[in-house]
Amino acid sequence: MVDDMLMHTSKSFTSSLWEVVYRSNIVKVASAVSGDIPIICLHGKKDYSAPFSHIKQIAEEYENWKLHTIDVGTHQIFIEHPEWCIDYILSEKEKGY
Repeated sequence: MVDDMLMHTSKSFTSSLWEVVYRSNIVKVASAVSGDIPIICLHGKKDYSAPFSHIKQIAEEYENWKLHTIDVGTHQIFIEHPEWCIDYILSEKEKGY
């Protein structure tokens, strides 16, 4: 997304961001992903931009999805809790997920 942003004006980038990311139907996208592809979701329970209840519902519907949460995390968990994120990703990699 950052590479794309640098190739456009702020107006065209903002338009693309809204059309591709914000207005996408995550349920439709989730149903199109092969069950052979593991999906790991890291989510802060205090994320009000992308409410926890939505991702929890989707993750419960698909066997290949794992949801890992942090109670104090907001929408910026990779900035606020980088060690927590990296530790979980590496532990899942070691398990072969």
